[in-house]
Amino acid sequence: MGQINKKNDILKKINDLAISQFDEIEYESASIKLDNPVDEVTAKDIPRKKTSLCSSKMGRKEKISIEDIFSNGTEDENTGMDPENNSCLLKNPQEKKSSSDISFPVKETEISGTPEKTKQEKIINSDYLNKSDTQKIALIYNTDHEAHSSVCLGMESPERPQRLTDAYWYLKKNRIFEDDKFELFTRFEMARERDILRVHTSSYVDFIRSYASKGGGFLGDSTYITPQSYEIALMAAGGAIKAAELVIDENYLCSFALIRPPGHHAGSDKYSGFCMFNNAAVLARYLQQVKGLKKILILDWDAHAGNGTMDIFYSDPTVMTVSIHRDPADYYPRTGFIDQTGEGAGKGFTANIEMPQGSGDEEYIMAFKEVIIPLINRFSPDFVICCCGFDGYYQEKNNKLKLTAEGYYQIGKILRDSLSVDFTLLLEGGYHRFNGQLCHSILSSLLGRKNPINESDIFSQYELGIQKKIYQKAQKNIADVKELFSIK
Repeated sequence: MGQINKKNDILKKINDLAISQFDEIEYESASIKLDNPVDEVTAKDIPRKKTSLCSSKMGRKEKISIEDIFSNGTEDENTGMDPENNSCLLKNPQEKKSSSDISFPVKETEISGTPEKTKQEKIINSDYLNKSDTQKIALIYNTDHEAHSSVCLGMESPERPQRLTDAYWYLKKNRIFEDDKFELFTRFEMARERDILRVHTSSYVDFIRSYASKGGGFLGDSTYITPQSYEIALMAAGGAIKAAELVIDENYLCSFALIRPPGHHAGSDKYSGFCMFNNAAVLARYLQQVKGLKKILILDWDAHAGNGTMDIFYSDPTVMTVSIHRDPADYYPRTGFIDQTGEGAGKGFTANIEMPQGSGDEEYIMAFKEVIIPLINRFSPDFVICCCGFDGYYQEKNNKLKLTAEGYYQIGKILRDSLSVDFTLLLEGGYHRFNGQLCHSILSSLLGRKNPINESDIFSQYELGIQKKIYQKAQKNIADVKELFSIK
């Protein structure tokens, strides 16, 4: 009886959260702490509707309870997401697994330079620009992600398809896909289950698959699952793998994967913060075990600490994780502190850079130059995976950071000028409507072009005055990290 009551209490909490408007609650407040989510409330414990939840009727964004979601009903043919009316379109994500790429018309480039370098002559400072004269940046995007939408469950979430569709249409409108320096890939294979199992436990993978196949729902900790989410999560991880393969095997300058759901909060056996499978971690293990690379560095500049990634590699000296994020003392995920540096053989291979609330361009540029680049150079990785979060942007009000388009442009420029190895960017956070503009800024910086986004007079004199104190706090935090890692 006690076990039944416990499950009923959990379901009641899930229901209370499910009928909440995500916009009315903090990112981390939709959290139910289950010691073992796979065993305590498994898919078979809850009666579920076996048919698809996605329906054009869901476009009204009705608030419904978990019991309503799992009640019996008739099958609706519509099973994907239409960006125009929030109805569902995707019939079967697995029908789109075959690989193909799309080439676009050639347009005169803005950069002149020298002949192409060989693959062995990696990107070294100014040589990067010489390579960029003849090499392209690969862009990864697939519309299948639209079927992973909380609207299909009658809920609202900031992690919605429009994050990517808006970015895609912005880039298309600005003719990025017609530029001969970019190539768009919209067809790529899903990650295979064995790719996922290099990182996640089999019981957890089984749980995600089963939960999705039986209708999905709101899991807690800001994470939801639709009937198609298992396949979409595999597609996101597959996009990350494709992005890296294009750089390694086909000699692209670098790559940017516009994928969702995000991944950096997901642990080996736990969903968290919109994330189910850890895309960066899956890619890191793929590069090691399939491509034969030995040392991988994961650099994460999302507003939130990449806690899932950190936990997965915390005792592993072959994968270094470097995360720069807002101070987690009173902020999700409430971990990712400076003194968390790894354990056992992995001691010293985890770096967390806490940025005070209100940190902006100057603070981040200082951290990149004084801490991040020295750490990358010291570790000397064979490949760098960049977890690119845009939720530190000043328009993302809830996160209270002040990065601008120029700040993201400068991050790209630092990578361009400093990295000596291949790298890829994977989209993580960013829940505003400016992801396309920020992609444009970073992509332009990686090619040595001017920043296309001009933001001036953004902050008031009062805000600029406060920024001086924030800079001093950031300076102290950065000094602490430098001392901890013996960076001169």
